[in-house]
Amino acid sequence: MIYSSPRSYLRPYVFLLLGLYLVAGSFQLGLKRIAVFTILAYSIAFISEYTSTRIGIPYGVYHYTGTTHGKELFISNVPFMDSLSYSFLGYFSYSLALLIVSPVTRKGWKFELSHPPWYSKKVLFLTAILFVLQDVLIDPVSLRGSRWFLGQIYYYPVEGIYFGVTLSNFLGWFLVGLAIIYSFQKLDHQDGLV
Repeated sequence: MIYSSPRSYLRPYVFLLLGLYLVAGSFQLGLKRIAVFTILAYSIAFISEYTSTRIGIPYGVYHYTGTTHGKELFISNVPFMDSLSYSFLGYFSYSLALLIVSPVTRKGWKFELSHPPWYSKKVLFLTAILFVLQDVLIDPVSLRGSRWFLGQIYYYPVEGIYFGVTLSNFLGWFLVGLAIIYSFQKLDHQDGLV
């Protein structure tokens, strides 16, 4: 079931980050690869959020309050923008991981990055760790949405030990980050999206 409204301005920061992501990603990965990355990340994120709100896997049990119904697009019980944000959060983590592990050469005062190891396991695991580190900041803030303009959009039935966030949430983010990047690496490498 899809719920929508003409008022889609509830999360302007998502549109800003999405725009930056699409521009940067198009330059770095190309249009085809960034489109594939977006669809892949969104799909994995939606499934992970849908199953967590139903059976608690992979983040642990949490529920959307539904207070933003009629103010933003929902796919079933999951806000569309929540799942879509995984695409740029995953990309930012992936790009930073590539930067960190890319060999650097120096010619006098000029530094250059060598071709990054796109498909390495080091990039895969570092991306997943960086993905979780973003959520270490994001979830405590968004969980307290009632204190700012977004409002309370979700809650955990059992409060977690990290500013109300459960530790299983971070394990879930690690697993979802791995799934997104692993799937992209395999698809990109095997199907030659380059």
